Amino acid sequence: AKSPSGASAGFVIRSWTGRMLLAGARFLEQAPILVVEATAVRDGLIAALEAGYRRIAVEGDNQVVISAIQARINPPWQIATIIEDIRNLSKGCEDVSFNHIYREGNMATDLIAKYGSSVRLLSLTIFHYPPPVSSNVYLLKII
Repeated sequence: AKSPSGASAGFVIRSWTGRMLLAGARFLEQAPILVVEATAVRDGLIAALEAGYRRIAVEGDNQVVISAIQARINPPWQIATIIEDIRNLSKGCEDVSFNHIYREGNMATDLIAKYGSSVRLLSLTIFHYPPPVSSNVYLLKII
């Protein structure tokens, strides 16, 4: 999420039923949006693997990042090393897919990222329960 106060990467890991298993966020100061989005994918993949998940479906709302991971395009130079990290991490998965979704389908992740920006989480912070991002009941239904 990008705001006047800076950028923050966030992710939500859900079960196949949609229940939140983990979430995470980190504040990235004034990083470019591609760096933020790619970092969120890498952080989420690391967290999923560390939690023991090996069958992973990654959904992201940045088409450039997803296309670069899928090797449909050459990664922009700003995210080339992050994309390489993601591809290497993917080798630790039994099954992994990377799919583009529209921003509206990624609202919970966006709220987690905004929380990371609002409290300036300077290192990756993992949540096992929804953080106090808002009184938005819709978020609780999503995750």
